[in-house]
Amino acid sequence: MSGAAIRVDGRRHALDLLVADSVLARARGLLLRRQVTMPDAVLLTPCRAIHTFGVNAPIDVAFTAADGAVIRVLANLPPWRVRVCAEAHCTWEFRAGLARVLAIRPGTRLLLEAPR
Repeated sequence: MSGAAIRVDGRRHALDLLVADSVLARARGLLLRRQVTMPDAVLLTPCRAIHTFGVNAPIDVAFTAADGAVIRVLANLPPWRVRVCAEAHCTWEFRAGLARVLAIRPGTRLLLEAPR
């Protein structure tokens, strides 16, 4: 979904975004993508746990509740890790450093903007 946008506490940010909302798409996520072809972000929904096995670079991760409120943020999560957030409904994976640039932290609200 190139050219999609997310809202971070109401601020619109256009990103190269992949929405993974099927079992197969969630299983693929960022797996084995080269850094040059990685999207800016992946929304995994529903999703309470992620792994970075086969991911070629560190990523930022934000676990969110059903209303989009960020529960937990992990910056620069290296490859070959597993992280779980039992309270999460969705998980956002970002290029490393992007969560900081977008000022994503616990309590921030992340929403996928519907295409215009």
